[in-house]
Amino acid sequence: MFAHRRRVLEIAGVFSKHGLGWLLDHLGVPIPARLRRAPRGPELPTPVRLRLALEELGPTFIKLGRILSTRDDLLPPDYIAELALLRERVPPIPAEQIIAEIERSFGRPLGELFATFDPNPLASASIGQVHAATPPTGTSVIVKVRKPGIAEMIEEDLALLREIADFASRHSPLARDYDLVGLLDEFAWTIRSELDYRREGRNADRFRTLLVDRPDIVIPRVFWHRTTETVLTLRRIDGIPIDRIEELDRARIDRHALELQAPRFVLDCVLVYGFFHADTHPGNFAVLPDGRLVVYDFGMVGRVDPFVRAELVDAPLAFIRNDFDAFIDSLGRLRIVRHEADRPALRCELQHLAERYYGLRSVSIASAKLSPTSLA
Repeated sequence: MFAHRRRVLEIAGVFSKHGLGWLLDHLGVPIPARLRRAPRGPELPTPVRLRLALEELGPTFIKLGRILSTRDDLLPPDYIAELALLRERVPPIPAEQIIAEIERSFGRPLGELFATFDPNPLASASIGQVHAATPPTGTSVIVKVRKPGIAEMIEEDLALLREIADFASRHSPLARDYDLVGLLDEFAWTIRSELDYRREGRNADRFRTLLVDRPDIVIPRVFWHRTTETVLTLRRIDGIPIDRIEELDRARIDRHALELQAPRFVLDCVLVYGFFHADTHPGNFAVLPDGRLVVYDFGMVGRVDPFVRAELVDAPLAFIRNDFDAFIDSLGRLRIVRHEADRPALRCELQHLAERYYGLRSVSIASAKLSPTSLA
């Protein structure tokens, strides 16, 4: 960590300022005594302070927080809810920097690429920024541009985080229990994949191919002659954001059908195709007036091999049958439960869990309209 001393001190200072120095202590990361101070300003809940700290530390940590907001197996609900706000709080950078990156990437003036280009962004994320534009053909498109210098900044942070994870795993039982190194390596692979917009374009094309028989799902088309490693151009498809309930009702969208349609998309991708959208927050889904579901942002995807897909079907079926030994065996094969786990205690906890929910109305596998072939 000495090679990144400046950034280590910056991270320690930010965490300490927000009253989170104890977290670094738990990870075994040594920080100077002068940074071990109480938070300044009004006392805030710990999840809020964590979100503020990640925002202050920049894109890598914002992205890390976003991913953690999907891991309710690692964090309590109040942390999940607070970290989810990181999706909405990334300030845009000046349009001049975005235009300069487009022109650098293509080696051509912006006016030769697009007939119109709106300098006001439609959205701004930790890695990229989205603008509306029109190519000479007149098609309405959105242009997603990687923020200049972001790749170098992320690589520096990833190198430092890997050193922290290695150090913490040798000195902190907490880091070993949570396999901090494994989590960090997975995060590093994910964020590096998002840095190359050509990969995101290929992901979108693959989803369109896989879902060719699903007319209820819309995937925006990629304009490859306007796409590079740092610029992605997609057809613009506007819809009602899936979490705006009042707007959906005004448009007379059948919300019951939507409740089955969206989960079916997710389940089909995981269990049938083994290739799934890994950033399924509401901002990445919209609904067209005719009820079709639009899916956006394919930077984060996951793959599931046939063995895991089979276990993902077998495990819940075993639980439904109250066959908890088979359920535990399946979790073990999925490496969710370790071999040294207290099996009798786990079986007892599962029985209590099953009794708690027994008889409650829920959406069954059948109601999700998955065919037996899909589950094979």
